[in-house]
Order: sequence, then C-alpha cells, then structure tokens
Amino acid sequence: MTQSRIEVVAAHLRSRGHISEGSAIIEYGRFRLSDVIHRLRRERQDLLPEGTEIVTIHKEDTKGAPYGEYHLVRKASAQPRKKVQDARLREANSAASAV
Repeated sequence: MTQSRIEVVAAHLRSRGHISEGSAIIEYGRFRLSDVIHRLRRERQDLLPEGTEIVTIHKEDTKGAPYGEYHLVRKASAQPRKKVQDARLREANSAASAV
C-alpha cells in the first residue's frame, strides 16, 4: 500500500527531525509541503510522537526568497526554540546590514 503525502512527511520528521520544501522536492517530488504540515498539525497529530509539535523556522535562500523549515520538537522546548530563532534572526539582520 502506498503512503499518503502526510504519512511520508510524518515519517520523515520522525526519522530526521526536520524538513524543508527543497528537501521534500528532491526526495519525494513536488507537492505543497506547507499544506501537508498544516494538515499534520490540525488533523493528523496521531502520526507524530506524543508530546511533540511541528514548529516553523523562517529562513531565506541565497537569493533572499523566504521559505519555511519545519522541525519536530518536544512541546516543552518552546523557550529554547525561541532563543534559537531570535539568535538566527539577529544573525541574518547583522549579515544583511553588513552588505
């Protein structure tokens, strides 16, 4: 039986911990990753390990185009995750102002 896209992405997150649109395209072909992530969060939490959630880290590619990278994290790690996101944002802003 063929896995649905939601099942494929859930398995990827469970095994690797993160996924981006680029890696999804390379490994699984083109599909709307953001839609799959939305459905995982809203409808198919049962496919994720208990006590985890998917968080989005907003990034920019080398040409400045925004994209999301999705990470599977423990719900209790919200505070450290916020610190990492803030540090990445400061780093990106400082790199942009140096150019």
